[in-house]
Amino acid sequence: MSSDEVKIKRRTFLKQSALTGLGALAGVAWPRFTWSASKERLMILSSIGLDTLNPYAHSSGPQYGIWQHMIEPLVEINYARKDYYGVLAESWKFQGNSWVFRLRKGIRFHDGSPFTAQDVVHSVNRIRSDKSSLQKSNFDDLTEIQAPDDHTVVFTTRVPNAVMLDRLQNRFIVSKSAAEKYGDDVDQHAIGTGPYKLVQLDTNKGIVVERNPAYNVMPEYKKATINRISALPIPDACSGASVPGGKKARIDSCVSTWLTNRTSPFLSLSATPKGPKVSSYSSGTSTAVKAK
Repeated sequence: MSSDEVKIKRRTFLKQSALTGLGALAGVAWPRFTWSASKERLMILSSIGLDTLNPYAHSSGPQYGIWQHMIEPLVEINYARKDYYGVLAESWKFQGNSWVFRLRKGIRFHDGSPFTAQDVVHSVNRIRSDKSSLQKSNFDDLTEIQAPDDHTVVFTTRVPNAVMLDRLQNRFIVSKSAAEKYGDDVDQHAIGTGPYKLVQLDTNKGIVVERNPAYNVMPEYKKATINRISALPIPDACSGASVPGGKKARIDSCVSTWLTNRTSPFLSLSATPKGPKVSSYSSGTSTAVKAK
């Protein structure tokens, strides 16, 4: 990539961040904006981060984009095609007051336990009952959720609900067995089915994830090649909005200086005599940084 400033429209940057989160930077294609990186690690600095360990205690697109690479939903939406596609769900059927979902087979959680319909029932019931949940209104009209077998889930509503797919996108499925094992501490482990596994998370310092080599859900995410990703909250002083003119060289210099003076278990950079080498990509309000 040339040393010229890379310009990305704010809307495009935020949309892609919300849709693809960390995965876009880890090997999944980002339309009109890609770069190569070491297969060992990638560091990202961004104004987008997680403010809670509870996957249901938020209702913001950027957070969804981060979570969905560890914990996945039944369905997602393809904004370009204006249509829904299955993630953990293989197919679905709308019948009167019910939606019947057939689940993918052979999927396992990060801890090796199998993904079944009971995990879906557990996750939806937690969304509805968790005192911290900000997503429970999505299921206000749900009267019953059943698991006739390990790979079938039936949602029944008071009246026919044609927008159930929209209610289910970004509703992440967590492991029932993990909840039974860890109890109140289950969110500290973030055990999902996604292409990346949680290594460490601190809502003030950032998040570290590593590639899940056993991932077999979405074919495009199997192409993710970065083994470890560290995402840290960017200092306001180094954002594209704060650096005069948003010039790439000035942002790089600001971030490099900041990293040199920062000590954190989330960082693992090879320093040069002038500090860590970085390359930044700014949208004007957010900056992603690749460590070299």
